[in-house]
Amino acid sequence: RRCLIPSAMTALSSTRYVSRDRHILDGEPIIIGTQIPVRDLVSLWKNNIRPEDIPDMLYNLVSKAQVFDALSFYFDNTEEIDQYINHYQELGAMSCEAILLSHNPFWDDLEVNIRSDRQILDTAMEENTSASFLVRVN
Repeated sequence: RRCLIPSAMTALSSTRYVSRDRHILDGEPIIIGTQIPVRDLVSLWKNNIRPEDIPDMLYNLVSKAQVFDALSFYFDNTEEIDQYINHYQELGAMSCEAILLSHNPFWDDLEVNIRSDRQILDTAMEENTSASFLVRVN
């Protein structure tokens, strides 16, 4: 079942970090450059997750600025986003926020691996940056 909510209902169709792409989630508002719907960020916030903590929960796939922009978009388009949230809850679809709030051991293991890989990559980048700098100076 598709969720088609007329865009005529919306006050805003896009912001700096939120847009619609008819090829992604049938035009539901998403964070630009991702397939993360605004409804997932709003749902996390409605489940008492602080906006500042949402990027960490999503493995930094979104920035704090994107989260706050999505919430701002929500306040301008509350009826539409709430309809998306209700629609997916009725379907019983596992949204991003449902998965994160379920404490599934698979996701816990995945989180540990992602954080470990990110630390390895960050360390390698720092070492590479330092080495490049030293080569340029010499």
